[in-house]
Amino acid sequence: MTGVPVAATRPADAAASEAVPALEAGWVVAGIEGVMSPRTFDGVRPAVQGLLDALRGLPLDVQHRQFLEGCLAGRGAFEYISWRLQRTGRFLLDVRLVHTDAGVARWVEHPLTLTAGKPEPSR
Repeated sequence: MTGVPVAATRPADAAASEAVPALEAGWVVAGIEGVMSPRTFDGVRPAVQGLLDALRGLPLDVQHRQFLEGCLAGRGAFEYISWRLQRTGRFLLDVRLVHTDAGVARWVEHPLTLTAGKPEPSR
């Protein structure tokens, strides 16, 4: 296996040494490019729930859906997402969907993003 396990991407005591729950009540912007316009939520859990609701309407196979649900709401996911938002201000995940154009099927990426902080007002 060539990938780095998620557990190896942060120190074992990261959750204990950083105030992870602080983002639970902070502003989080969530969206899926081409699927769900960015929306502001009051915390990580409501943002993840909004993303899960948007994913439910997509034509995903069972394994793909379970993988995405595990990344967003599986064991330790909220803590990891909160940790990433505190450290980098962003959590990214690619959702790939099959699009058919003129009878030709191709995979298209739809980046799923969670960003810490309230967005600036539109002008």
